[in-house]
Amino acid sequence: MIFESYYSPLIVILLAQLTLFEYVDAFQRVISKSAPPSSLKHLKIRKRQIPRLHSVPIYNPHEDSPSNQLFNFHPTLTDRARTIAHICGGGTLCTTSVIDEVKNYPYGSYVDYILDERGWPVLLLNSQSLHTQNIGEHSAVSLFVHLPPGHHAHNTGSESTTAALSRVNIMGKIETIPANEINPLKFAYTLVHPYAEQIADSPKFSFMRLKPERIYFSGGFGVMSTWINVSDYEDSKPDVLAQDVPDVLSKTNSERQGELCLMCKHFLAIDQAENVRIQAIDRLGIDVRVRKGDYTDEFRIGFRRPVVTTEDAKSELMKLFQEVWEREHGYIFDEELPPIMKYAEDILRRK
Repeated sequence: MIFESYYSPLIVILLAQLTLFEYVDAFQRVISKSAPPSSLKHLKIRKRQIPRLHSVPIYNPHEDSPSNQLFNFHPTLTDRARTIAHICGGGTLCTTSVIDEVKNYPYGSYVDYILDERGWPVLLLNSQSLHTQNIGEHSAVSLFVHLPPGHHAHNTGSESTTAALSRVNIMGKIETIPANEINPLKFAYTLVHPYAEQIADSPKFSFMRLKPERIYFSGGFGVMSTWINVSDYEDSKPDVLAQDVPDVLSKTNSERQGELCLMCKHFLAIDQAENVRIQAIDRLGIDVRVRKGDYTDEFRIGFRRPVVTTEDAKSELMKLFQEVWEREHGYIFDEELPPIMKYAEDILRRK
């Protein structure tokens, strides 16, 4: 039959639920131009009103309570802190100045680092640098790290990008590294920072390590911050996607604002969000920062299955984008929302 030969490929696609945007658009064009009205009722995709949330309640996923077993699609703050420290590779080292003119004042300088197996920062320090001279008299320091702004947003219209970045402050004392540990750390350091190959063996440079005593995590301006247990930090591991997250975030936030706004509309019950940015992507889902009016809040949208590779994460993210597109146009095959929660709200909401 002409009907079967002409439409069967599209029917197979629909039955297989491969509802990619191109297939749906092509299908609509075909049936609107070519199919007689009497045939449309047999092929019409069922449109229906999709139930929508009125609001997303706020929860603290990091409280130690049985109820939070429901929210196991969110990494712990300790995991997030370890992941951020792993991604950055450089930060501001704050030491206590020993120069007479500014004696005992805080002195900040940029340093590169890697993390050892416990998450302790390993530094390559020049003996002539001011921060190294300061450490010689005062070994207590802090290392402040945050994801570069470009890893969160490009051309998203956010006027507070830097303040919105998640960051970690590691406080402790600088100590020397035993001779038997130097070679593997030197090799690891030069892999991450290739320029160090030329100076790693110089007598003017030495590898030293920051032993954490206190760790402070901030999720961004006005949303969430807390002290991290050092032992838990040392036992944690960076997320499997850590190395590739910056590139994924950069591209998604710059090119997918339309889909992100639809995600807010259909998953978070927020219409006409002014700015939406994915703060983090990990093996369990995404953190989304949404600004509307005077308020900025953060939400968690979980993947329907955990991922183990960057390609898996991209695929799950595309599935979320595809789903909100289908919900927007009434083409939907599964009314169940992905796991969602609001985990931080703007401090201006608090009375």
